[in-house]
Amino acid sequence: MNALSIKRILIGISFTLLFIFSLPNSTYASRRISIEDLKLDLSKIKQDNLGIIVWDQRAPVKDRSQAESFLGYIRSLAQIAWPYFTKSNESLSNSLLTKIQEGYDQIGININTIETSALENENQILQKIKYSKNNRVLVIKLNELFFDGTMKLAYMANIELQLYNSKGDLIYTESLIKTVEIGSNSKRKKSVPNTLKLFFEELLNSPSYIEAMNSKSEVLQTENSTANYDLIIKRDGEEINAKILEIDDIKIKYKPSTHLDGPTRVINKSAVFMIKYKNGTKELFK
Repeated sequence: MNALSIKRILIGISFTLLFIFSLPNSTYASRRISIEDLKLDLSKIKQDNLGIIVWDQRAPVKDRSQAESFLGYIRSLAQIAWPYFTKSNESLSNSLLTKIQEGYDQIGININTIETSALENENQILQKIKYSKNNRVLVIKLNELFFDGTMKLAYMANIELQLYNSKGDLIYTESLIKTVEIGSNSKRKKSVPNTLKLFFEELLNSPSYIEAMNSKSEVLQTENSTANYDLIIKRDGEEINAKILEIDDIKIKYKPSTHLDGPTRVINKSAVFMIKYKNGTKELFK
C-alpha cells in the first residue's frame, strides 16, 4: 500500500469521525425524554368546580411539522436539528394536564380535565368551556414551549393563562414569557422536566392568579393591571409598569406591561432609582 492510499484512508476515517461526533449523543438512542416523574407543588385555591384545558398552539405543532408530543430540538455541530418527544409519546398538552391534576389532587382539590387538540380553534375551545358545566375553566395556552441548542440548551416559553366563567366570558389573563438557559444537552433528561416544573409552578402559584381564582368577580382582570406588574422608577421621574426578566451588574431586562409579546427592553441600572415589585418589596439602586 503506497503513501497516497494510506493518506486517502486516513482522510476517510477523519471525515467519518467528524460526522459521528457532529451528531447529538442521543442519535443512537431513542430521542425521548420522560416527564412522568414531574411533580408540581401548587398553592391552595378556593374553587370546587374547576375545569382545566391545556391548549397547544406552538407553531411547529400547529403546522404539523412536529407531533403534539414534541419537546424541543438538539442540534449537531453541523446545525442539523434533531427533535425530541415525550417518552410516553403522549401529547405534551395531555401530559401537562395530568401533572396539573396530580398537583391539585395532592392538596385535596378535585378538578375536571378537558382534553383538546392543537388543531382545534378558539371557537371550539369556547364551546368546550360552555358545555363543561364548570364554574370556572382555566385555559393554559402554549404559544411557545420548547428547548433548542447545540452544546448548551435554552428553553423558550410563552404561556398564557386564561380564566373563563361558566358562560365562556374571559375574566382573567396572565402571561409568562421568558427564555431560560438549561445547561448541557447531556443533562436534558433532568433539566427539561425541572424547567417545565419551574414554569408551571411560577404561573399557577402566581398571587394574581390565586386572587383571580378565589374571587367571585365576573369582571375581566388582566395582567395589565398595575397591581400585577413591577414598577420601574427612573431617576428622571419616569415610571414604567413592566415585568422584570433579569437584573445583572449593569442592565435591567424587562417587558413593558403594554407590550408583553414584543421584544425585551433593556435599561441601564444607573438610570434607575428604584423598582417596586408587585409583591410589595422595593429595591433601591445607588
